[in-house]
Amino acid sequence: MVEPISISAATIIKGLIKVIEEVRKTHELFNTEFEKLKSLLITLEPRVESVRDFDEKTAHHLSRDKRLSEVRQQEMAELLQKLKECDLLVKKSIKVPMWNTCLVRVYAERLKEQNESLRNFVNTNMIIDVWEITRTTRTAGTPVFSGTAVPEPPEITVGWVKPVEELKQKLFLEEVSVLGICGLGGCGKTTLAAKFCEQVKDKFYKISFLPISKTPNLLEMVSRLWRDLLSDAGKLPEFQDVDDAMNLLNSRLKEWKSERGMVLVVLDDVWSDPEVEKLVIRKRPGFKTLVTTRGRLNWLDHSYQVPNLGMEEAKSLFFHYAQYSDQGRRRSKPRLVEQIVEGCMRLPLALKVIGASLKNQGEWKLKETATKIATWRQTVGDPLEQILGCLESSVDSLSEKQRDCFMDFICFPDNKRIRAAAVMDMWVQIRGETELGARSILQDLADRHLIELFARRRNEASCEDEGFGDLFVTQHDLLRTLADRTSQKTKKTRLIINQTDECPNADLTSEAQIVALEMGEFYVNQHYSFDRGIPFAFMSVLVMSQPTDLCAGDGRRNLDTYIPPIFPCAEVLILNFSHSSCSLPSFLKEMEKLKLLIIANGSSTAAELSGLPPSSSLKNLRSVRLERISLPILCTFAEPFLRLQKLSMVLCEVREEESSPVFEVPNIFPEMTEIEIEYRGEEKSPHVFDIPNILPEITEIEIDYCNGLERLPTSVCDIPNLKKLSITNCHDLIELPVAIGRMSKLEVLRLRACTSMGSLPESISELKKLKFLNLSGCSNLSSLPETMGELQGLETIDVRGCSARLPVTVMHLKGLIRVICDEETEKMWKPFVERPELLDMHKAYVSLDFLQ
Repeated sequence: MVEPISISAATIIKGLIKVIEEVRKTHELFNTEFEKLKSLLITLEPRVESVRDFDEKTAHHLSRDKRLSEVRQQEMAELLQKLKECDLLVKKSIKVPMWNTCLVRVYAERLKEQNESLRNFVNTNMIIDVWEITRTTRTAGTPVFSGTAVPEPPEITVGWVKPVEELKQKLFLEEVSVLGICGLGGCGKTTLAAKFCEQVKDKFYKISFLPISKTPNLLEMVSRLWRDLLSDAGKLPEFQDVDDAMNLLNSRLKEWKSERGMVLVVLDDVWSDPEVEKLVIRKRPGFKTLVTTRGRLNWLDHSYQVPNLGMEEAKSLFFHYAQYSDQGRRRSKPRLVEQIVEGCMRLPLALKVIGASLKNQGEWKLKETATKIATWRQTVGDPLEQILGCLESSVDSLSEKQRDCFMDFICFPDNKRIRAAAVMDMWVQIRGETELGARSILQDLADRHLIELFARRRNEASCEDEGFGDLFVTQHDLLRTLADRTSQKTKKTRLIINQTDECPNADLTSEAQIVALEMGEFYVNQHYSFDRGIPFAFMSVLVMSQPTDLCAGDGRRNLDTYIPPIFPCAEVLILNFSHSSCSLPSFLKEMEKLKLLIIANGSSTAAELSGLPPSSSLKNLRSVRLERISLPILCTFAEPFLRLQKLSMVLCEVREEESSPVFEVPNIFPEMTEIEIEYRGEEKSPHVFDIPNILPEITEIEIDYCNGLERLPTSVCDIPNLKKLSITNCHDLIELPVAIGRMSKLEVLRLRACTSMGSLPESISELKKLKFLNLSGCSNLSSLPETMGELQGLETIDVRGCSARLPVTVMHLKGLIRVICDEETEKMWKPFVERPELLDMHKAYVSLDFLQ
């Protein structure tokens, strides 16, 4: 049974943590691995408890699918076994005599391997628990959990030991409830907060880390805080406003039991908005708030100024990012390096960016950079301007295309993770890049640390056809400001309009290529209007954001009330909002040159979408990207979109309609007085949707983390030009259409982590052009079709985490050049491949970062 296993696992975890704390002072040679193990165990402990609690609370759900219960039992049993191995190894390690250096080295290596094994197992398998929790809670009407985990500190940090100790002394004072970490942008406030959380996590029962940004959606922040602190409280209440939400939260926290432990809330990157103070939980024992801010907020109990790095610490950081070897450091001219370090004001962010820009550069480049920075510092007195001027030298070294792409990031919401695929889609459409070319530019900018690029899932077996759905981008707000400054100094190709800005005049808009409008409550009160005489002829990209509530009388989004103009030359529209429904603006039908449409809902629940104009208005539309939208699968399109080539659906709720598409008869026929409907009972399902005629030119469909998708419409199989079909992390998908073999041009089929799919249709053997097949994480796939051997064009197959039974016919896959497998599947495939070098063994690894 699961419950005894989870209890045993929790007991071992507690015991191990206690043993490590007792012995780490006397076994210094094992300190590093002991600390890593302890850190992992502390992270794992609440997750093990959640498994037990979840099973108790949702037993009636699991009874409907006994197979899932068995999967969890197997995983928990394996976890328990690994914990026992860790416990035994730790006890053996502390008995090793410290004088026996050979034995010490052996056990240190064993501890390292055991740590890695446990970490990989946890990150790979706990995903199933998350699926079941989100599926159950969504059924109950609760939004999917969007975690607020502490961010990972940079790969190298210096000068944080003393500040962390000083923060501890201040925050744990009884009279201090709210402590501020203050300093210039880029001085390491967030890094210091993350390091602090890492050091004190064993002293707190819960830590909630909330990135605030310049224009925060406070109601969303309170919702996250509620889910973090009251995760066992059931369905999230409906809040009227921030005050109502905080009152309810404080009311519930009165029941907080002190024996649970202390709680730390981190409000990261707080600007001057006084409303943010409402998020602070005051006058409640055991609750502490840490705030990172550039200014000194008057509602802080105490503040801590981040100290400058020492010269040697700053030089060490610079050398690391400039990739100077020890020999290179000795040969470098100390005076030049010190000039650059001082010019960077010893700020970690500047040292990282400037250091990376000077990588592999000669002495002349160091001299040029040092001169530029020194000149700028002499002419500008404001510290913020000084640091921006210093950073400008890193942008000067970019190519023209790289600089344009760097500036494009101001089109996306600040202080949030950006999906790399969305950025790459834009560059493909308006920058003339290929998909791989766009990926290369992303990597170039990341190597220079102008952006941070990271994967939601460590893909050790990367390949050209794997896709980029797991790739995310973040950008420091100081670098975003730098991108904005750089954009303003160039042609007026990007126009960013915040909710407090006045209507731009013709001079500002005449050359605008990218327009960003931030939609908020300001529009409700002011009825922001544009002069229709403003020339929008040069606009090729329009970005609209509405992070705060903006509702018409019926509660639905109606942007036309506030933005009446048309943008006939816009090529990209990015619409950001946070609400349960969205009606697209009517001027969209006038955007004849539109190539890319991105509709992204920033709230935690999927939004109803309406108002997509007819295809005759968007005759050049080539790519559509929908994020967190509730819609009938592929039925958003009611008319043929003749040029649409790519459709992406991410975190969407897929639902079935009684009929698709739905027509509003009163609007189409306002004068009609009589209607006659004749129904003929045919074999066709009421959900039949003629996708081939609606999307005749589509070549790629991407469906990722979509809930409710059990089956694809059969008509998908008749799309004539479909080359890539990607259905990933769709845990409700039961089966593929039987007629999938009719996709005669399909080259890439990704079915990663579709955990409910039990089999593949036999007709998959008819996909003669299929080159890449990804079945990784399809843990319940029982067997591969007997006809698999007929896929003579198949070159790569990924079967990590997929232990499906293999038919003998896989020996006939003569075109196969790579089988991506893990330890278990390698053993299964080995007898069926002629050349062992075809087996590319990697560890299966899945992360839960997407929940953040």
